[in-house]
Amino acid sequence: LEAIRHLQSRSKENEQELSKFKKGDLEEKVKEMISSGKAIGNVHFIYYDVGNSYSKEEAPKFLDLFRSHIRDKWVAAIGGIDEEEKLFYVTGTDGSISAKEVSSILNRETGSQGGGNDRLAKGGGGDPEKVLQAIDVLEKWIEEQKI
Repeated sequence: LEAIRHLQSRSKENEQELSKFKKGDLEEKVKEMISSGKAIGNVHFIYYDVGNSYSKEEAPKFLDLFRSHIRDKWVAAIGGIDEEEKLFYVTGTDGSISAKEVSSILNRETGSQGGGNDRLAKGGGGDPEKVLQAIDVLEKWIEEQKI
Protein backbone atom coordinates (compact mmCIF):
# COMPACT_ATOMS: atom_id res chain seq x y z
CA LEU A 1 0.00 0.00 0.00
CA GLU A 2 2.86 2.36 0.82
CA ALA A 3 4.47 1.65 -2.56
CA ILE A 4 1.22 2.54 -4.33
CA ARG A 5 0.98 5.83 -2.43
CA HIS A 6 4.58 6.60 -3.33
CA LEU A 7 3.90 5.91 -7.03
CA GLN A 8 0.77 8.07 -6.95
CA SER A 9 2.69 10.90 -5.35
CA ARG A 10 5.52 10.59 -7.87
CA SER A 11 3.05 10.48 -10.74
CA LYS A 12 1.44 13.72 -9.52
CA GLU A 13 4.86 15.38 -9.25
CA ASN A 14 5.70 14.30 -12.81
CA GLU A 15 2.41 15.70 -14.10
CA GLN A 16 3.13 19.05 -12.40
CA GLU A 17 6.63 19.17 -13.91
CA LEU A 18 5.28 18.36 -17.37
CA SER A 19 2.64 21.05 -16.99
CA LYS A 20 5.29 23.67 -16.10
CA PHE A 21 7.42 22.60 -19.07
CA LYS A 22 4.50 22.73 -21.48
CA LYS A 23 3.45 26.17 -20.17
CA GLY A 24 6.93 27.57 -20.90
CA ASP A 25 7.00 25.82 -24.26
CA LEU A 26 3.56 27.16 -25.02
CA GLU A 27 4.70 30.75 -24.39
CA GLU A 28 7.53 30.26 -26.90
CA LYS A 29 5.15 28.72 -29.44
CA VAL A 30 2.74 31.65 -29.10
CA LYS A 31 5.60 34.05 -29.85
CA GLU A 32 6.41 31.98 -32.95
CA MET A 33 2.73 32.02 -33.83
CA ILE A 34 2.52 35.81 -33.66
CA SER A 35 5.62 36.32 -35.77
CA SER A 36 4.36 33.88 -38.40
CA GLY A 37 1.12 35.78 -38.92
CA LYS A 38 0.26 37.96 -41.86
CA ALA A 39 -1.90 40.98 -42.46
CA ILE A 40 -4.95 40.49 -44.64
CA GLY A 41 -6.52 43.90 -44.94
CA ASN A 42 -6.86 45.10 -41.34
CA VAL A 43 -6.90 41.57 -39.92
CA HIS A 44 -3.91 39.80 -38.40
CA PHE A 45 -4.25 36.19 -39.64
CA ILE A 46 -2.38 33.24 -38.22
CA TYR A 47 -2.44 29.55 -38.99
CA TYR A 48 -0.23 27.53 -36.67
CA ASP A 49 0.34 23.80 -37.06
CA VAL A 50 1.16 21.97 -33.82
CA GLY A 51 1.48 18.60 -35.56
CA ASN A 52 1.05 15.88 -32.97
CA SER A 53 2.96 17.75 -30.22
CA TYR A 54 -0.23 19.00 -28.58
CA SER A 55 -3.63 17.39 -28.21
CA LYS A 56 -6.94 18.83 -29.30
CA GLU A 57 -7.66 19.43 -25.62
CA GLU A 58 -4.46 21.48 -25.24
CA ALA A 59 -4.81 23.50 -28.48
CA PRO A 60 -7.25 26.09 -27.05
CA LYS A 61 -4.52 27.14 -24.60
CA PHE A 62 -2.69 28.65 -27.59
CA LEU A 63 -5.63 30.95 -28.22
CA ASP A 64 -5.91 31.88 -24.55
CA LEU A 65 -2.28 33.04 -24.50
CA PHE A 66 -2.51 34.58 -27.96
CA ARG A 67 -5.45 36.76 -26.90
CA SER A 68 -3.35 38.30 -24.16
CA HIS A 69 -0.60 39.27 -26.63
CA ILE A 70 -2.51 40.89 -29.49
CA ARG A 71 -4.94 43.79 -29.55
CA ASP A 72 -5.62 44.22 -33.28
CA LYS A 73 -8.35 42.55 -35.28
CA TRP A 74 -7.31 38.95 -35.60
CA VAL A 75 -8.20 35.47 -36.76
CA ALA A 76 -6.18 32.50 -35.57
CA ALA A 77 -6.45 28.82 -36.43
CA ILE A 78 -4.46 26.16 -34.62
CA GLY A 79 -4.30 22.81 -36.38
CA GLY A 80 -2.87 19.47 -35.43
CA ILE A 81 -3.05 15.75 -35.96
CA ASP A 82 -4.84 13.52 -33.47
CA GLU A 83 -4.03 9.97 -32.40
CA GLU A 84 -6.01 8.63 -35.39
CA GLU A 85 -3.92 10.72 -37.83
CA LYS A 86 -6.90 13.00 -38.49
CA LEU A 87 -6.92 16.79 -38.50
CA PHE A 88 -8.17 18.73 -35.50
CA TYR A 89 -8.41 22.49 -35.24
CA VAL A 90 -9.46 25.28 -32.96
CA THR A 91 -10.06 28.76 -34.30
CA GLY A 92 -10.65 32.03 -32.55
CA THR A 93 -11.24 35.64 -33.49
CA ASP A 94 -11.58 39.04 -31.89
CA GLY A 95 -15.21 39.02 -33.07
CA SER A 96 -14.77 41.09 -36.24
CA ILE A 97 -15.08 37.84 -38.21
CA SER A 98 -17.10 34.88 -36.97
CA ALA A 99 -15.06 31.88 -35.80
CA LYS A 100 -18.11 29.81 -36.69
CA GLU A 101 -17.79 30.89 -40.34
CA VAL A 102 -14.04 30.18 -40.27
CA SER A 103 -14.89 26.72 -38.93
CA SER A 104 -17.38 26.17 -41.77
CA ILE A 105 -14.69 26.90 -44.34
CA LEU A 106 -12.20 24.57 -42.67
CA ASN A 107 -14.85 21.86 -42.44
CA ARG A 108 -15.85 22.18 -46.07
CA GLU A 109 -12.29 22.20 -47.37
CA THR A 110 -10.84 19.41 -45.18
CA GLY A 111 -13.85 17.16 -44.57
CA SER A 112 -13.83 17.97 -40.86
CA GLN A 113 -16.85 18.42 -38.63
CA GLY A 114 -17.25 21.00 -35.94
CA GLY A 115 -18.57 24.39 -35.03
CA GLY A 116 -18.79 26.95 -32.31
CA ASN A 117 -19.69 30.58 -31.85
CA ASP A 118 -18.47 33.95 -33.12
CA ARG A 119 -15.28 33.91 -31.03
CA LEU A 120 -14.31 30.24 -30.72
CA ALA A 121 -14.89 27.13 -32.83
CA LYS A 122 -13.43 23.62 -32.85
CA GLY A 123 -13.52 20.70 -35.20
CA GLY A 124 -11.79 17.64 -36.44
CA GLY A 125 -11.84 14.39 -38.32
CA GLY A 126 -10.67 15.86 -41.59
CA ASP A 127 -7.79 15.20 -43.95
CA PRO A 128 -4.55 16.86 -42.78
CA GLU A 129 -3.30 16.84 -46.38
CA LYS A 130 -5.98 19.40 -47.31
CA VAL A 131 -5.08 22.00 -44.67
CA LEU A 132 -2.88 24.23 -46.83
CA GLN A 133 -5.55 24.38 -49.52
CA ALA A 134 -8.12 25.22 -46.84
CA ILE A 135 -5.91 28.00 -45.48
CA ASP A 136 -5.61 29.50 -48.98
CA VAL A 137 -9.40 29.50 -49.31
CA LEU A 138 -9.75 30.97 -45.83
CA GLU A 139 -7.27 33.78 -46.55
CA LYS A 140 -9.16 34.72 -49.73
CA TRP A 141 -12.43 34.70 -47.82
CA ILE A 142 -11.01 36.97 -45.10
CA GLU A 143 -9.79 39.37 -47.78
CA GLU A 144 -13.28 39.44 -49.33
CA GLN A 145 -14.75 40.52 -45.97
CA LYS A 146 -13.09 43.95 -46.38
CA ILE A 147 -12.48 44.42 -42.67
